Amino acid sequence: MILLCLVSASTVHAAESSASQVNAFFLQSIPKRYHDIEILFQRLKSGGANTVIARPLKKNGTINAAVLTNLTFISHMAGLQIYVVLPTRFDRCVLETHPAWEEIRYDLESGTLQRTGLLNLANPRVVAHLVKRFREVAAFSVDGILLDEDFGYESTEGMSAPLLREYTRLYGSPFSARKVFAKTSPAITDSDIKDFDKSFWQWSELKKDAMVTAAQEIGKACRAVQGDIKFGIPLHVPGGETPQQALARFAYDMKAFRNLAIDFYWFELRSAESDGQEGRSYKKNLEHFSRMVKSATTMQSDPAKMIIAIPATHSRKVLPLFEIEDTTALAKQAGETTGIAYIVEQAAVPPPALTNKLFKLQ
Repeated sequence: MILLCLVSASTVHAAESSASQVNAFFLQSIPKRYHDIEILFQRLKSGGANTVIARPLKKNGTINAAVLTNLTFISHMAGLQIYVVLPTRFDRCVLETHPAWEEIRYDLESGTLQRTGLLNLANPRVVAHLVKRFREVAAFSVDGILLDEDFGYESTEGMSAPLLREYTRLYGSPFSARKVFAKTSPAITDSDIKDFDKSFWQWSELKKDAMVTAAQEIGKACRAVQGDIKFGIPLHVPGGETPQQALARFAYDMKAFRNLAIDFYWFELRSAESDGQEGRSYKKNLEHFSRMVKSATTMQSDPAKMIIAIPATHSRKVLPLFEIEDTTALAKQAGETTGIAYIVEQAAVPPPALTNKLFKLQ
């Protein structure tokens, strides 16, 4: 169990930003020493930030309570808000003790069922575990909690017993993945999606319902601890720009999520190296980023509820400043109030003069 935070809710909190949008740095690594965190956060503050985003996790995916305590206290003392990004489905420790909680997928190449290494959100016990975990994190007086990118179901996931039992109960016959995916290519195309039969969409709706329920219960639990805590979920782009594609590829239904109290939808503009296309030119990379932003705006039209994470470093070095500026300009196509989060390493942060200028242009 996570230790209760020593910093009470009455501890000095971050000053409210006069602007409504998030001006953030997204830390990919966190200094080990307390003093080094202090120095880093002062530098981020001088760079124009009002928020720091971080993943305070151990290597096995569990919460690092000591690090989280330090992050919260230091950020608030520096006049910054702290948002933490937490996994929902990736948790090796839980799967070691509860193997029955693992989600199963249908493998298109072999036609067999395979483990995913991810939790099954259709299992009420999994949701109860997540509610308890997120409630404990909210007690650390963090300002916001964002669900990580593992919050989503891929097209062939959802073959675990609880979800299949629910399908049979509702529709009177078992779901047949072999039948549904009989003519589907290993890399599911938009054409494949259009050809899926009714049973696929009924099955996808069940996965969507499980995600909506999980998000609702987690958000409710966090706000029961802190009424003003911000809560966000990831956008999966590109490939989810239409309602049909979003439901098929990620079990997403933006209309259903809009009915929940979601403060932010976030996504990362992945560079060529991180998405497996190392040979892509700079121009092609910008075109790819532009498509991602356009895709995101079709899914979430309110720019004030969007946070776009922009790469600012690579291999512990700051990217060329013109690249950061160009990418920021593309991100701002989503709207003037769009939140920006520069992805940085502790030893590689862009010059404060640059980020101050870019944040002020919002």
